[in-house]
Amino acid sequence: MAVNLFLAGPGLIGSEFIRQVGGARDKLAKQGFEITLVGVARSSKFKIDQKGVGYDPATVLDGAQDGSVSEFVKQAAGLKLSNSVLVDCTASDALTPVYKQALESGLHVVTANKKANSADYGVFQELQALASKPEGPRFFFEANVGAGLPVINTLQEMVASGDEVIEIQGILSGTLAFIFNTLDADHKFSDIVKEAGRLGYCEPDPRDDLGGSDVARKITILARLAGAEVELKDVGIDPICPDSVSSAPSVAEFLERVAKDFDPEIEKRRAAAESKGEVLRVIASYRPDRAPKMQMSLQNVPSSHPAASLAGSENLVVIRTKRYDATPCVVKGPGAGAAVTAAGVFGDVLKLRGARMTPY
Repeated sequence: MAVNLFLAGPGLIGSEFIRQVGGARDKLAKQGFEITLVGVARSSKFKIDQKGVGYDPATVLDGAQDGSVSEFVKQAAGLKLSNSVLVDCTASDALTPVYKQALESGLHVVTANKKANSADYGVFQELQALASKPEGPRFFFEANVGAGLPVINTLQEMVASGDEVIEIQGILSGTLAFIFNTLDADHKFSDIVKEAGRLGYCEPDPRDDLGGSDVARKITILARLAGAEVELKDVGIDPICPDSVSSAPSVAEFLERVAKDFDPEIEKRRAAAESKGEVLRVIASYRPDRAPKMQMSLQNVPSSHPAASLAGSENLVVIRTKRYDATPCVVKGPGAGAAVTAAGVFGDVLKLRGARMTPY
């Protein structure tokens, strides 16, 4: 079986994906799974070569032509190569309409990008419908939640088999996990945020993480897979930092305000939790019998809670269903980093080995 990849976004995650594919090709070929990186696109440039563009991230775009990702997909479909796959390792909203174009053109879509699945519910519904035909293209997005952890597939199989979701709880941000897993009497909140930036966990503006938008997208996706017709705006977010801190005019001023005004406040809350045998964790949750159905907040959790023992950037998802009620299903592991996210994307590509597909 031959699979032809067209990658959008050879950045941090995309470059790691390229390296992983390059390193596994020979082993996969011996198993009868031929995989070729045929094209790569970045912003307004792309390169396509049916013989392959290579597996060195530094050179895959050498000689690239000007053009949009939409044109990239159009040319990819025009080649009529069997089992062509659009792989999205960007974080761009611009790719959302391209997914529909790709699926309608017969290309499979594999993505780490959360924007499409957390866009308007109608968009989510349309993409699911396009990928539901028995021998049509597939749409895989395991890396949308929990990087490479088997969260999406686990939930999808539960629901497909007729199980009913009662509640989903989780630590869904590797960045926020790192911050609050590290927070103790010897480490100030502001210093940990800066360290998260140095390690590449935080967005350039840490307020993008602390504000909860990333977590909101993830819990929206999980709620939709559980059967809820919900929108991103429906997530009830309890801000971590007060507006007086978050409204700083620059990142530098924000960090100064955190150190001056928020460090004492969060330390007081941390110490109070510790005195009761508890820790602070940012928990996102979905419950269909509650309003709002989706919530995200900084909470005190007891030492017996699965989230209390997390370390580093570990993520955790607890799924309670009719079948998994007394003992919920727990998925735990690294939830941030290019290597595990790229591995999640690569794992989705490998799922195509078991799919029935109609070639061009």
